[in-house]
Amino acid sequence: MLTTATLAELKSGVHLSYFSRSIQDAIKVVAGLGFEYLWVGAICILQDDPNDMIAEIKIMGDIYHNASFTIAALNTVTNQKGFLTVEPLDAYPVTFSDEDGNTTALMMVPDSSQRELAHPIYARVWTLQEG
Repeated sequence: MLTTATLAELKSGVHLSYFSRSIQDAIKVVAGLGFEYLWVGAICILQDDPNDMIAEIKIMGDIYHNASFTIAALNTVTNQKGFLTVEPLDAYPVTFSDEDGNTTALMMVPDSSQRELAHPIYARVWTLQEG
């Protein structure tokens, strides 16, 4: 999480294992698709700075609107579990390979108006903007 206390450490560079499992999974997906950047609120907004939070919240609509894609981990309750190992409903596998031959498997879940609203994603703050 980005705070005033962790800012210098994150700017200097950290190992992938520093991040929660869900953020690690998102990094793998983004890299596997050939993208260089990933925007994650928990590491892009100072979590202990109300002024930064207000400024960033004001532009969240633009951030999502201008995103190439968004990742919404449907069945993940916490960031610690990750989402690439969760067995989603109605999913189909997609495998991505990087230039070094490393592969990442991802289960894609089609959007469905029949999907139950009981999934953990519907309890998260940004769900409506992410969609």
